[in-house]
Amino acid sequence: MKRHGLFRIATVVAASAVVAGALVTGAAWMTRGPDLTHLPDMVGPITMDNGRQAWVQKYEVTVAEWNACHAAGGCALWLVVRSDQNAADTPATGLSYPDALEYVRWLNTTTGQSFRLPGVAEWQVVAHSVLPEEPDPIFTDPALRWASAYLIKADIPRALKAKGSFSTTKDGIADLDGSVWEWTADCFSDTPPPV
Repeated sequence: MKRHGLFRIATVVAASAVVAGALVTGAAWMTRGPDLTHLPDMVGPITMDNGRQAWVQKYEVTVAEWNACHAAGGCALWLVVRSDQNAADTPATGLSYPDALEYVRWLNTTTGQSFRLPGVAEWQVVAHSVLPEEPDPIFTDPALRWASAYLIKADIPRALKAKGSFSTTKDGIADLDGSVWEWTADCFSDTPPPV
C-alpha cells in the first residue's frame, strides 16, 4: 500500500511521570521500563492552556528510531532513506495515524513510560511561537492554510530536511514549522464543540 504525506510523530508525557526534581538541571526520568535507550529527547515541563504540564518530544521521530520499533516487532513498516540522507536524523514520514499509534504503544511498552500523541490544543500551545501571527482568514484549517501556501509558493524547492533544520520554539521544541506535519490525538476544528 502506498502512503502519502509527510507526518511527524512527536510524543508527550504528563509531567507527573517525571521525577519530582525535574525542574533542577540534570534531573532524571523516573524509569520503570527495561530499555531506556529508546527514551526520546524531551523538553519541559510546558504548561498547557488547561494548566496541566507536559514534557514534549524535542524532535520528530527519525527513521532510525522508527526502524528500531520495526526490528523489535512493534511496528509493521520498515522505512528507508535516500542515499543522501542519514536515518539517524531524517524524520520518519509516510506514516498513517494507526502507524503513529503503533509506535507510541511500542515506546510505552519498551520504556515503561506513558507517552501519547499530543492533542491539537496542546500542539497549538507548543507551536504558537513558530506559527504565523495572523492566519489567513479564509483558511483557519491548518491543512487548507498549508495547501494554499504550497500552491502560492510553488516555485520554492521543497525537500525533507534533517531534524533540527527549522525553528525551535521558546520551550526548545524543534521543527514544528518544518517539512513534516505532526500527528495529533484529535482533529483540528475551528467550530466550538456543542454545549
